[in-house]
Amino acid sequence: NSSTFDIIRLTAGWTHDTRNRAILADRGMYTDLSAELAVPGGGLAFYKLNYHELGYIPLNKDITLYLNGQVSYGDGYDGTTGLPFFENFFAGGPQSVRGFKVNSLGPKDGLNRALGGAFMTVANTEVFFPMPFVGASKSLRLSLFFDIGNVYDKISDFDPGQLRAGAGVSVTWISPVAPLTFSLGWPV
Repeated sequence: NSSTFDIIRLTAGWTHDTRNRAILADRGMYTDLSAELAVPGGGLAFYKLNYHELGYIPLNKDITLYLNGQVSYGDGYDGTTGLPFFENFFAGGPQSVRGFKVNSLGPKDGLNRALGGAFMTVANTEVFFPMPFVGASKSLRLSLFFDIGNVYDKISDFDPGQLRAGAGVSVTWISPVAPLTFSLGWPV
């Protein structure tokens, strides 16, 4: 038995960016607020809110501190109970909490597969510095990182004791094809 839904989405967002470069920045801030509303009449009614902030703080000429935080929340309304499962937030992996498999954090099903959730929080701290023996480079950067976060079924399930953390080392290279990042992380 399958169900089909038409979803009518309204989205709005605000972004403020003061970074000195979009790729391999070493100073500035980036703030992004977004909201998505699936309006009644389309079969499902839900909303999603996202707040994302990051900053690059130069510690000296060659070393930069990077701080990143993201909080996302969603829920149903007008007869839709909870956030639909296919709209859930996921965390784990290179874009959120390194040291864990991609989209592996949060509630699990009976086969230990991540289900995602309606509330996600992620924070990253990273210290960027030049690659040893390479000198000053605008295309290659080494870092040490510490990531923390998790996904919860509902916002009321949030428990700081259930946050998962990872730490490790990362290399970013602006290759001729595209920016590439290689991270080696471990759960803490």
